[in-house]
Amino acid sequence: SKQINTTGWEIGTYTFSVRTEEENARGLDVCSETKELAVLIVQINIEAEKCVVVESEKVRLTVIGAAMHNITISSSDPTHTIFPADYEDNIPFDSSGFNDTIDEDGKRKYVVYFNDTGTYTIEVTDTTAGLSECVDIAVGEKMVSFGVSPTVVIGETFTIKGVANIGNTVDIAVENYVYPELNDLPIDENGEFEKEIDTGTTNITPFTVPGTVLLEVYIDRAAGAGEIGANETEDGRVAILMVRAGLTAELSTDSVARGGNFMVNGTARGVKNVDMVVVAPKGSNGSMICPTGVPLQAGTNIYYAVVPVTAESAFTMKICVGTDVETGSYLVVVLSKGLDGMYGRGYNNLTEALADYNLTEKTQAQILAILEDATVGAAGSDDLMWIEYINVIPGLNVSISKNAVLPGDSFEVYGNASSDYVEVVAISPRGGYGIGLGGLYGVSIYTVPAFKPWTQPEAGGNLTTDEPLIINNTANRENGTIVIINVTGPEDDIDINVTEKAIKFNIPSTYVIGENLTINGTAKAGTSVDIAIDDTVKTVDIPIENGTFHTDISTVGYIPGSYLIEGFIDRNFSVGEDVSGEESDGSAIIIIPAPDLTANLSTSIAQPGEILVINGTATGTDHVDIITISPFGGNGARLYEKSYPGVQELQMNPLT
Repeated sequence: SKQINTTGWEIGTYTFSVRTEEENARGLDVCSETKELAVLIVQINIEAEKCVVVESEKVRLTVIGAAMHNITISSSDPTHTIFPADYEDNIPFDSSGFNDTIDEDGKRKYVVYFNDTGTYTIEVTDTTAGLSECVDIAVGEKMVSFGVSPTVVIGETFTIKGVANIGNTVDIAVENYVYPELNDLPIDENGEFEKEIDTGTTNITPFTVPGTVLLEVYIDRAAGAGEIGANETEDGRVAILMVRAGLTAELSTDSVARGGNFMVNGTARGVKNVDMVVVAPKGSNGSMICPTGVPLQAGTNIYYAVVPVTAESAFTMKICVGTDVETGSYLVVVLSKGLDGMYGRGYNNLTEALADYNLTEKTQAQILAILEDATVGAAGSDDLMWIEYINVIPGLNVSISKNAVLPGDSFEVYGNASSDYVEVVAISPRGGYGIGLGGLYGVSIYTVPAFKPWTQPEAGGNLTTDEPLIINNTANRENGTIVIINVTGPEDDIDINVTEKAIKFNIPSTYVIGENLTINGTAKAGTSVDIAIDDTVKTVDIPIENGTFHTDISTVGYIPGSYLIEGFIDRNFSVGEDVSGEESDGSAIIIIPAPDLTANLSTSIAQPGEILVINGTATGTDHVDIITISPFGGNGARLYEKSYPGVQELQMNPLT
């Protein structure tokens, strides 16, 4: 063998062969097989599989250089650089750099990761040739983007989900504690994770009480369930608001004809169903609004239904009105259980809560008071109640005496109507171009007065507003009015003393604490009215002008519940006086629920420069305060730096 020094050689490919020397070969002349040799410049190179990564993300490095040359691997920031043991050609223990020798194939492969953000330079040095090369790797923050509802109703199910930019599992800490069901949640191939939580059954205490709850997520955390350590740093956080259940409802109409139907629609959060009760004008023994309905209690005609609530917290109920039920104002009540899932003092359902009450022979007001006492008024109860009234009126039933007539013949249109007049419209087969029934235009319109069938009342009877006498389409005449009724045939003169309550209130059935209670009414006589609430006089000497009166009373300081409003004409009461033993000249019942606040965002994720809209409702106030807090607290950037054109301030919509 022989070593050949290539110093000074030019770069290129050389051909080699071995042959005998004549003077030493003794006449032998032979030549070996030809070989080629490429003479190259000694180089060292390093490449990274990815040059942009996140914290803890492993990166494969490839080093190419001269075979059997000694090399050194190093980092610009050894403190935060880790070459994990035994990955690829890494040495058998974790390190921030090491020495190695290039294989005969001229290649070596390594794996590295970084535990802090920044830009790192990994350098390889060929110590044999005195050459070096490097590669830069930018390391971003590992993080999680949450996709959780900002507001969660206690009792409902919600999902904690998100996307992580690295890792195999996440731990989610609730108020600095990792509960077992939120430990080691798997991250799928798309970087996503999720966990469904039923706040009605969970043992995670912060999800069962109202207030703000902080969720923090940790990627590939090994500590398991329990308290978060003082030196642990989260990879993402979000705050959610736990709220109590709420109840809203509305009627599709304020009046309905016999034989018709109406809808009760609303929302109820945190419950699976609501209870619906409808009470007739004459109370528990009046007409059941839907004759095929189920009574709330045996022996009564109180309509009762259990209405399911959807996953979106909505409910709807169609109530059909009987064709011959009594007319008048029906009380509609919707009830919802509180956070404990019980009514009143711990009853599973409404019928159990009412089992100790006798509902027979009770008026509308008494039924409402009993419902309140058994549910929202029970000590410690957080049940919810909504009430409204719907007016049932006679329907319009029409018949025609003949189905076919000849020109010149007559026929009758007759029936029952709830109004004083009806319009009968006849349209020619040719429409407006034809000849009408009156011989003129193709459309004929007749205005026909309605009348009531007459039955003879008992002479000398006394009537009240609860038993209206309707004569010539007029009911409840002035006190002491003498009515003479003439009938076909023998004439009967009957004196009827008509009496009625002197005050009629015209006020909504529900007010919210903080709102002014606006009291309007009419009075048949007198010069002034005193108003009492629950037997205590609140205001006096309200003037009666043209038979009407008006006043406003603040509800600040009131507690949720039902209140009896009474009016007294021309009395000499004082504010604060107890009038529990006095007979009023008119009364009404109102419900005062607690103030309610709802809000929602137009989107849960917004890009810089986009407009974020906040909508909601707030009862009992004329404005709300909106506060935005940066993820970095008081040291973070404001959500918006300037107002948008045309937007001067955040203002409450008076309609909502």
